[in-house]
Amino acid sequence: MSDATFCFDLKSPPQLVSAGEGVEALLGYTQKEFLTAKVQLRDRIHPEDAGLAEALFSQNGTNTSGSVNLRIRHSDGRIRCLKTRYTKAPTCDDGYKLDLWMEDARKVNEPGDAILIASFKTLIEQTDDYIFLKNCNHVILAASRNLPKFTESANQTSELVGKTDYDIHPEAIADVAYRLESRAFAEGQRVNELQQL
Repeated sequence: MSDATFCFDLKSPPQLVSAGEGVEALLGYTQKEFLTAKVQLRDRIHPEDAGLAEALFSQNGTNTSGSVNLRIRHSDGRIRCLKTRYTKAPTCDDGYKLDLWMEDARKVNEPGDAILIASFKTLIEQTDDYIFLKNCNHVILAASRNLPKFTESANQTSELVGKTDYDIHPEAIADVAYRLESRAFAEGQRVNELQQL
């Protein structure tokens, strides 16, 4: 699956300058739909990620490059978790341009993923508890054998690995999990929440 690339002129409001060929494979909309403003990228961003989007599309701020996780609504109506890299650069007319590279978070290999899996492999294979490991992109790296019981779509742990909660749960349930994980990542400590299943 190709990366989706976008370039915006950060005017008020931001104006799309270009959209790469990979947008249709990743988001389900054609380049033309984006370039003719039939579809607006910002309108496809999950409402809970509005703060991230606001910072991305703003000329203000000190971060001129980096990466963020964004949830984008695909043309099929389902949420996709995307790893989004960005750069902002000044333009000759005292403005800024924003370049975005988006890729499916399920396809991104993070440097620490293999170490995390190796560290917990024995525990996950031996336990009867409901345990899963996720990376910083909210992708399941490993799951205990009993975890599929909490899904409607998986019968084996191998069917969970490489997926996000948006692939295996209704959106409302996936939103709760994503919110909790984001809080844990931001705070760098354990967070707890009781959920009724």
